[in-house]
Amino acid sequence: MAVRFCTEDVLKVAKFYLPKFVYILQDRISCGLLFFGECLKLIFTKSLSKNFQFKNVYNHGKSFADTFLVMYILKNNSCENYLGISVSKKVGKSVTRSRITRLIKENYRLNEKFFLPGFDIVFIARNPASTANFYEIKKSVCNLAKRHKIFFNS
Repeated sequence: MAVRFCTEDVLKVAKFYLPKFVYILQDRISCGLLFFGECLKLIFTKSLSKNFQFKNVYNHGKSFADTFLVMYILKNNSCENYLGISVSKKVGKSVTRSRITRLIKENYRLNEKFFLPGFDIVFIARNPASTANFYEIKKSVCNLAKRHKIFFNS
């Protein structure tokens, strides 16, 4: 659920609904748009779902790659990030592809507060990702974001 607040009321509402996320929300006050929901959902990020959105990021964005993932980013004109994950059939069968998607999404969710807002982000899984564990994917996501200079770890 998206709710708009004036700057003065942001911390009052944040302390009431999400007391442990106040420090996250202080960084996002300038956007003026806060998302309240369950703790397991992405708070500041929406999904890329349409094919033309992915193609736009591929054609106009910058990319970096490592052993497990390729990361494309494109600056957008909003205060939130849009996340897309692509796992090809060449990587494995449906169980493997779903596992990789869950690993990428969970690692992004855990580090979401450290990503700069205002980007379309697409992760593409490579073949070695089918045997990667949680910590290898985490290292890959964080390193690619640092190479793009959209990740700050305070």
